[in-house]
Amino acid sequence: MNRAQGSLLAYPEGMLSGTTQRRGVTHELIALTLLGLCGCSGSGSGDAPGDGGGVSPRASGGTTATGGTASSGGSSSGGSAAVGGSGAGSSAGGASGAQGSGGTSSSGGTSSSGGTSSSGGTSSSGGWSGSGGTSGSGGTSGSGNGGGSAGNGGAAGVAEVRVVGRTAGDPKSPRFEWSSVSIQAHFKGTSVQADLDGGNQNYFEVVIDGQVKPRVATTSGRAKVPIISGLSDAEHQLVLWRRSEANNGAVTQFFGLDFGGGTLLPISAPPHKLEIVGDSLTCGYGNEGAGPDCHFSYDTENSYQAYGAVAARALNADLYTECWSGKGMYRNNGGDTNEPMPVLFERTIPTDSSSTWAYSWTPEAVVINLATNDFAKGDPGQPFVNAYEAFVSNLRKHYPAAYIFLIDGPTMTGTALQTAQGYLDTVVQVRKDAGDTRIKQILIDPQDQAKNGIGCDYHPSVATDAIMGKALAASIKTTMGW
Repeated sequence: MNRAQGSLLAYPEGMLSGTTQRRGVTHELIALTLLGLCGCSGSGSGDAPGDGGGVSPRASGGTTATGGTASSGGSSSGGSAAVGGSGAGSSAGGASGAQGSGGTSSSGGTSSSGGTSSSGGTSSSGGWSGSGGTSGSGGTSGSGNGGGSAGNGGAAGVAEVRVVGRTAGDPKSPRFEWSSVSIQAHFKGTSVQADLDGGNQNYFEVVIDGQVKPRVATTSGRAKVPIISGLSDAEHQLVLWRRSEANNGAVTQFFGLDFGGGTLLPISAPPHKLEIVGDSLTCGYGNEGAGPDCHFSYDTENSYQAYGAVAARALNADLYTECWSGKGMYRNNGGDTNEPMPVLFERTIPTDSSSTWAYSWTPEAVVINLATNDFAKGDPGQPFVNAYEAFVSNLRKHYPAAYIFLIDGPTMTGTALQTAQGYLDTVVQVRKDAGDTRIKQILIDPQDQAKNGIGCDYHPSVATDAIMGKALAASIKTTMGW
């Protein structure tokens, strides 16, 4: 029975912790309780519904399927933080400010009209403070005009704006499109304004000191976008998070942050790095909607509240997310094989086929959440297994030390569910036979619709995403020893 037939997956209310075996593969069990209902996809994504609940490392029970359908430069007090700019002053198109007081140019940073730059982005008054570019693994933080990639977003103690996620173009004004790319800053002040071309139909989550504030909606065209005001004149942590997935074709370009007289302060990267590849479930499709009868809209999609972001916060990890509603590993929700997820994964800007990702950032753990769309039109068969094996092999080539976690979903039932579980077991076993021990399948139990609500087109609610993310984090933490 395939997921589109809408059958219920009835598992016991309380699964017991322990271990089990299937097809010769040993799996751990984590006690989780969730019940899922499958349904059809809504308009806009073409993705079948995906709802998720708790997780366990490849155990009996429901599997997760997404089926429904994502600085370095000197700091300046009182200016905008311009990405990779010459530190202070008019950088990356930022407005110039008064000559910075107390900041002297150093480590190759050229002074500009609004302040002076320094290798660590020392605070100065006036102008635009910048980031050294997007975060990268192993890189060093860019200083002054040099910009460039910062090792995992920059070294500790650097006053910069971090941009976490895949970006393209000039690091002084990076462009991005994938879900969950975030702009992060530590500052002292009462307000923040972003110099941003957000793109049409894009929504950004605004998080101050860990608390979600009113979101920001953007349209095409560069603008000075108010982010927050009325804060206490104290130190704050800002996260500006792209909630919307890439299928709207709205590329975001970031130029800087203006703290309105405040000061950009040193910021540190978290200790871990996590990457998640998936479809609508990973994107947060409809998780803020009053489902199940509402259909896809960017208004109700929130990747900040999706399970992957929840897991990353619980793990204290930077997160890179590549997701697209309706996409599969081998074939998509409609049964076609046009640009399935492995094709899009190779791109920095997913709607631009010429934008090739250079694997300039290396995660410690990778979660793959793809299967449900492949099964939307029935059993995809050996081509699915072949495509999965090829994708994992490619990841291993680029990420030799990363732990790879495979998950599929809560909305598949009956024969389709069991078949998908078996296929992922096969992928794991093939890799293990090749000597790859850093891979396992993780189980995600179905959601409890009655208890936790449900999103649009039977996708998981924010409550279910929270349960699923915390459980996934617990499993990863145990496996990785974090």
